[in-house]
Parts: sequence; C-alpha cells; structure tokens
Amino acid sequence: MDRVRMSKASWTAMALGIAFWVGSSAPLHAAPVGLGAAADFGLLVDAGDLSMGDHSIVRGTVGVWHGDSELGYQCYVTRDLADTNITPASVTLGESTHVVGQCSTSAGGTITLDTGATCGSQDTTGGAARIADLNQAVLDEEAFETVVAGLPTTQTLPAINLGFSQTMKVFDAVHGGVNVIHVPSVTLGNFAVLYISGGVEDQLVFVIDGPLSIGKRAKIVLIGGLLKQNTFIDAQSLTIADDYSSMQGTVHVEGGCPLGEEVTINGGLICDGTVTTGKFLRLNAVANQLAF
Repeated sequence: MDRVRMSKASWTAMALGIAFWVGSSAPLHAAPVGLGAAADFGLLVDAGDLSMGDHSIVRGTVGVWHGDSELGYQCYVTRDLADTNITPASVTLGESTHVVGQCSTSAGGTITLDTGATCGSQDTTGGAARIADLNQAVLDEEAFETVVAGLPTTQTLPAINLGFSQTMKVFDAVHGGVNVIHVPSVTLGNFAVLYISGGVEDQLVFVIDGPLSIGKRAKIVLIGGLLKQNTFIDAQSLTIADDYSSMQGTVHVEGGCPLGEEVTINGGLICDGTVTTGKFLRLNAVANQLAF
C-alpha cells in the first residue's frame, strides 16, 4: 500500500481541528463572580432598617431589604429608593426630602411624604424593576462574599491601631493582580489616616477579621492609583465617629452600621443589619467592578 504523504500545513490543520474539537467538548469555566446587582446600589441594607440623618445626600441608589426606611429633613437621593419587608414595607421621607428617581416597595407597602417631600414616581405593588433588582442584589452579594472567603491570602498584617493624628501606609504586593490582605482589626484615632497604596490595575480585598473603628476626622485613603471600583473592604463590625470621617472603596460590614455625623463614603456601603446615620452623610456611589 502506498503511503500517503501529508504536508506540514496539513498536519497543522488537522492538529488544530483536533484541538478545537477537544476544546469544544471540554467543560466551560465558570464566569467570574462579582457583586452583580448589588454593585448598582450605593447603599444596600441587608435585613435591617435605615434611619438617615438630616441633610444627608446619597449620589446613587438606596436599597433596604427586609426593613423599613426613614429619611430625615432635607435629604437627597439622586436615583432610586427600593424597600422590601416581610410585613408591609414602610418608607418615610422627612420634610423637603427628595428622591429623584422612583420610590418603590414590596407589595402592600406604604410611602409617606412629609411636607415638601417628593419621589420622582411611586410604586407599592411589589412589581417595580428596582424591587427585583434589590432581591437579586442580596443574592449576588452573598455569592460574592462566598467567593471572597475562598481567595488565597497574599498578605497578613498585625492589628492596626493608630493614635491621634498618626498615619500609616499599607502597600499591596501583587501588581496588576489580586491582593487579599488580612488584618485582625483596624482602629483609627481622631485625625488618623490609613493610606492603602496600589496600582491602577491592582485589585484589592482588604479583610478586617474584627472591628473597624474610625475616629473624628480619621480617614481611609487610596493612593498610588488604586481605584475605588477595584477595592473591597470587608469588616466584621463598623463604628464611625462624627466630624468629617471618610472612607474610599466598597465597604461591607457583617452587621449593623452606626455612622456619626458628617461622614463621607466614596464608593459603596453594604451592611448586614440596621443602618443609622448622623446628619450630613455624603455617600458618592461608585459601582464596584471586582470579579473573581
């Protein structure tokens, strides 16, 4: 029998065909998991009430799942407010408070507007798109937390305890990749500043395995190009004092969030429990883009 000669090009074509067939029959990798619908909420309250102090501003959407919402005097929400509860949800807007977008509740909820308060529109049927988004946001946030808990640690730091006006810089170690930093607790005294440094392409998960406590005019600041949308701070508890304290990035707390007056958050806040804020909260929402 005559042997059939095959050119190098023919062998290459056949090999590519086999590789394509094998690749097509192999199982697909799971898609990266991010915050999903939760990233679209600047303030997300999971299983708790929201009590917002007077003159507060949220530049983004507010979601309250399985709780009630009460916004004080002259508050301002630039997008929507969605609220669900096991019992009929209750949304109360104080005098001269405005929600630019829609105020929506689960079925049978109530929306109470004090003098001069407004919602762009109202829906208490439970069928609003934002209610569906809110329900999905809670599921997506829990799925993201599960993934984050399984990420390998890249750095372990001792407890951070900064006294009055002290500063400290934390540098991430993986440039252009995923950084997972664990620390037992973070305590920032009055006027203290914690700088977290990373590059513009770095992804940071900063895990505080205990409490996060921020004193008066104390700050968590991202430097070196590290982006708010690429930063996720995960704490077991949170306490923020009055008087111009601030944080950057998306902050998740395994419990309620008591915030003092004049607190600024540039990123997002997710709390697994009741949120109470003092006057003059400034929350400037930035959608988190991390996915693993």
